[in-house]
Amino acid sequence: MTAAIRMYVVHLPSPTQSAWQIALVENAARAGWDVFSLTAEDVPAFRDGVHALIQGVDAGLIPADASTAFILAGSPQGAVDTLIQLHHLDRKTALNSVAWWFAQAAEAATRAIPLNAESGALTFPGLGEVRRGEAAALSPTAVGEPLAIYASLPPPIGATATWPIELFHWEGGHEPGFTDLTGKRRLIQHGPYLLLSSGTWTAEIVFELSMDRAFTQLRFDWGDGTDIVETSQRLSAAGVYSVTLAKAWDKPTTTELRIWLDRSMFDGSLRIRSIKVSRTA
Repeated sequence: MTAAIRMYVVHLPSPTQSAWQIALVENAARAGWDVFSLTAEDVPAFRDGVHALIQGVDAGLIPADASTAFILAGSPQGAVDTLIQLHHLDRKTALNSVAWWFAQAAEAATRAIPLNAESGALTFPGLGEVRRGEAAALSPTAVGEPLAIYASLPPPIGATATWPIELFHWEGGHEPGFTDLTGKRRLIQHGPYLLLSSGTWTAEIVFELSMDRAFTQLRFDWGDGTDIVETSQRLSAAGVYSVTLAKAWDKPTTTELRIWLDRSMFDGSLRIRSIKVSRTA
């Protein structure tokens, strides 16, 4: 007897998410399959000899021994637009949510096959070709670009994204990215607390320092807030500088980049020009 198919399908947020969920349920029902939801609370009651479709949104719930599993994902930018425009989440919450879902999917991609959710038709074992309905209408934006590292699952070596300074918690003044360094030692910046999948991730900070006849000491650390790598720069001239920090994680990790002023100053200012994160191993 041929073993029953247990097909797990995870849907990441996208304009086509609902269309794919409906199409798969309809095709599975017509074929006589049982249909279940993939959640942490519900355990599917599989019947011997009956094929089953198990759908959900958390790739971390796909069983380690699943032999038939798929992840339907569009672009992370499209996922952020979906949460903002269809579910009315604010920018920060949407970015954090998409980062979490895609990081889980990146880990699961070793046992589940990523599929392009933007396709109009896809082929699934036991069901053949499945066609989805029309996608929700969205206005494409660049809000999700900080998560461009997840354009492919898992993120390949070289996957890169720019993190806008507005994502960070800025302690240095009213203008994000700029601070008057005059004053005592203190924390200047921290964040953005986006989840990154396992691997080695490198943060590159480019900044401009302005000062006259003085010197300063800046400290940069990169990690999860407790397990970090750090470096200090003692600088005595105005100019544009860069700092690179690399940290490896063996599981999805909420990341924090911090910048500190480690020496009191009488004069000077700091402006962050860019922050870029890349998977380097």
